[in-house]
Amino acid sequence: MSTRDMARLGYLYLNNGTWDGEQIVSSEWVKDSSQPAWNLGGGWGYGYLWWLRTNLNFYSARGRYEQEIYVLPDQDIVVAITSNIAPGTYNPDYIIEEYIIPAITDEASYPFMFVSFVGLAILAKSLSRLQKSKRNVKS
Repeated sequence: MSTRDMARLGYLYLNNGTWDGEQIVSSEWVKDSSQPAWNLGGGWGYGYLWWLRTNLNFYSARGRYEQEIYVLPDQDIVVAITSNIAPGTYNPDYIIEEYIIPAITDEASYPFMFVSFVGLAILAKSLSRLQKSKRNVKS
């Protein structure tokens, strides 16, 4: 799966299962699968194949060698990370918590941010808005 395909899956979840105005995955499934079915403590939970940061309100799909899809509903962004790094070598959650979320929430400090780190791709808020505005023009 390419980084772009991973970001597309995250974008599908960010938009409650809708892609270009078509419901691909039921919104009920998206909601249920991205809620904690198990509370793991310390601000962590686990849904249906999604790891949840309940204290920061984002969730992620995780694969081998730090392949990650992050969905940040409050910030309206998706972050997809591809790498070939052994687990435990670095913590991609740190990038989300210390760089991505502050860059989106504190616009005065970070007017624009592009991060390139171990194949990191960001589907930013502006791209989400662009897609939404294109759909509105077509309607």
